[in-house]
Amino acid sequence: MKIIGVPLALGHLFEENGLGPFKDPPDGAVIRFAALRRLLPSIPDENIKIISTAGYTKGSPTKPTTINPISLADQLARYAQSHDPLLLPYLTHKPLGYGTEDEVKFAVAEAIGSGFASRDEKNVTIIFSSNKHHLLRVRKYAEAYVPKNWVIQYAIAKHEFTLKWHILEILKRIRDNSRIKKLIKQNI
Repeated sequence: MKIIGVPLALGHLFEENGLGPFKDPPDGAVIRFAALRRLLPSIPDENIKIISTAGYTKGSPTKPTTINPISLADQLARYAQSHDPLLLPYLTHKPLGYGTEDEVKFAVAEAIGSGFASRDEKNVTIIFSSNKHHLLRVRKYAEAYVPKNWVIQYAIAKHEFTLKWHILEILKRIRDNSRIKKLIKQNI
């Protein structure tokens, strides 16, 4: 069985927009990564691929900016290098998009495009890792973008949103609802 892990980004893992020391307390992305790690089988295993596609900013997802010179995907790789180096050979980190929909969509596309898994394969499990509030929206995008033959699982990271992030997540669910319904109907 092939396993694809997708630890969804939240914010910078390192001070100074990714250039400085590790943030303490850690960002929620670290907790999401740890939750995913707990569900993965023993390493090494060539049937595992971890994919992070989180970019630089919403306005410039694929190119560095003066303010954000290090992508969130690259920050995750930097974190893995110092905290879980055994995972590095299995981690693909490419700044391809920004936001929940992009991370789900591009993780699936990267798994298929790299030849790791095919759309028609049946023994593929994809695991998305985030907190319980965010996973409500992640589930909908997963239904839209993950091939129907694949098994979808979720790793619940135990971190809370701030009140501001909680309210924003509710508003994003409302905003995305009609878009997600159209995507599912199109059966992407």
